[in-house]
Amino acid sequence: MVLTLAVAFAVTPALSMLPAQAAEDPAKADSQGIDSALPGPLDRSGLDETGPAQDGAADEQVPQETPRVIVRFEDPATSEAQKEQIVAEAAQEADILPAEDQAPKGAAASAETEPQRVKQTADSADVLEFPEELEVQEQSDLIDQLEEDPRVAYAEPDRLARAAATNDPLYGSQFTLEDRSVPEAWSMATGRGVTIGVLDTGVIRHPDLDAKRVSGYDFVSPYPADFPVDGNGRDADPSDPGDNKSSRCQATWHGSHVAGIAAASTNNGIGIAGVARDASIQPVRVLGSCTYGYESDIADGIRYAAGQTIGGAVNRNPSDVINMSLALYGQCGRTMQSAIDYAVGSNVPVVVAAGNSADNANMYPPANCSNVIAVGAADENGQVASYSNTGPNVDVLAPGGHGTRYSIISTIDAGTTGPIRASYGYKNGTSMATPFVSGTVAMMLEANPDLTPAQIERTLKSTSTGPLGRLQVSPADAVRAVAPAKTATKPTPTGPFRDVPASNQFATEITWAKNQKYLNGWSDGTFRPTQNIDRNAMAAVAYRMAGSPAYTPPKVSPYKDVSPSSAFYKEITWARSQGLLTGWSDGTFRPLNDIDRNATAALLYRMSGSPAYTAPKTSSFKDVRPGSAFYKEIHWMSAQGITTGWNDGTFRPLDQTHRDAMAAFLYRFEN
Repeated sequence: MVLTLAVAFAVTPALSMLPAQAAEDPAKADSQGIDSALPGPLDRSGLDETGPAQDGAADEQVPQETPRVIVRFEDPATSEAQKEQIVAEAAQEADILPAEDQAPKGAAASAETEPQRVKQTADSADVLEFPEELEVQEQSDLIDQLEEDPRVAYAEPDRLARAAATNDPLYGSQFTLEDRSVPEAWSMATGRGVTIGVLDTGVIRHPDLDAKRVSGYDFVSPYPADFPVDGNGRDADPSDPGDNKSSRCQATWHGSHVAGIAAASTNNGIGIAGVARDASIQPVRVLGSCTYGYESDIADGIRYAAGQTIGGAVNRNPSDVINMSLALYGQCGRTMQSAIDYAVGSNVPVVVAAGNSADNANMYPPANCSNVIAVGAADENGQVASYSNTGPNVDVLAPGGHGTRYSIISTIDAGTTGPIRASYGYKNGTSMATPFVSGTVAMMLEANPDLTPAQIERTLKSTSTGPLGRLQVSPADAVRAVAPAKTATKPTPTGPFRDVPASNQFATEITWAKNQKYLNGWSDGTFRPTQNIDRNAMAAVAYRMAGSPAYTPPKVSPYKDVSPSSAFYKEITWARSQGLLTGWSDGTFRPLNDIDRNATAALLYRMSGSPAYTAPKTSSFKDVRPGSAFYKEIHWMSAQGITTGWNDGTFRPLDQTHRDAMAAFLYRFEN
């Protein structure tokens, strides 16, 4: 899936045909190399009259050609060789590869002709790559052949994506803040305690951003070798390296510009003010060379930001809201939709750009995906910006900038290839409108942490204003609508954790779990109640609840991904010996995988000794059918009063179990 940044960068058909230079003029983006220490308002006199980093032009048609295909196989135990063979057979049927009887005599299957597996996504789909990109018709034929194969659950192209009152001296240049009720919103909330995940090109070192960053991750694939730009593929460094590995493109610093709009440091005597002035920023790098990124990488980035462990990447501080200033052409892919659903199911709203093609947004993912808040751009008069996508898929408008005078200033670097000096620059686009909304959401979540993504979306729409009708986001009205009647007197934590106030619905249960030494917190005094609990931790909890019995673990591990020196090795192997937690058929335990509510019900049932129990013929939950996995265990859990499910009559068996919910389950289990 080819995503474009929701600024108007040109997109080319293939990575091998990237442009000699990006559409964005770096001289304009640098705003004359304004240094971060420069006081006073920014001088625009040297800027081109067409507008700096003009994102308002319509995007080129985003090509859908890609050498990759995402395939979800029905049997997770299918070998890599079998997977490659299944795709190769489909390619032969689609006339993409020569049939075996047409191949040169003595020719052997090789990386020169057949697809090669490059990675697996977080939801266990495989990404396979052909040596050359496939035309649109070839892609369509291949997908049709794959989905006719009973061994394949689904297939789709892995399309490329590309990027969409203070003492701060440049505050006067930020018409979007003063004119759009942001200072009024600050009297009620500033985003304190809320983390905004910025899925983009990464974030640079910058005095207006450094104090706001929490640890993130770089998910850019190392294929081809120069694609990551930083030279090392996926790693724990999500900083933006620019484009210093290639002369084909100029550095855009897009992710840093987006991050600054959302949450730049404020009242620090330099630069600009962020919408959510006290929120944190989690950089998740998903766009590499020339601001391209694969959809499969972006999907993994979404899941990581929402708290899912991806490979060895453990997110100890999940984002509370996700910002994606990205846009592409086509239908919403299943890989992307699944990742978005995971985030929203984890109570993390996903705010996305509508795109800059002056078109209907219903053909521009992720704006046309379900469960997102899609943001169009408004100009200085509150009208739809000339470049902004529109239509029923657009939920709200926010300032995106227009022309030279009313473009959006934010944090960038002065370098044209790699970083050299912190600076400020101007851009226009739905990319700039999106973090304005994400910052608003952060303030709403500070005012009312219990809001669901659906409630946030409804509130943004119901409180929006402007000449176009009820579309343009009003931060003050949105925060006011969700804030408790008395916002000035917030409850003070009385328990052992500073992030669990007395008003928390599970404060008693969390305190009890801490006192029982079943669930501990972190060294910073937090419990992180909405963070998912992983299989490592559940093994430890089960062991502690059993009284930490004497047990000698085996010298040779029964799991190939858990060594005898691993944390919780004793607890994991003990849980296995008791039949409480088992592994997978491939010999793994997957200790860092989050545990879902299905598995939680099974674990508690086994910890109770697997008592005799006859489940009702009619389900108590509308999303748990008789005969489904763990039907008996879930209803036993309900019968014991350990779970009540949700008010809408669902149990949500595939949702991840949060730490606060686990504390409640354990409390009810023993009391």
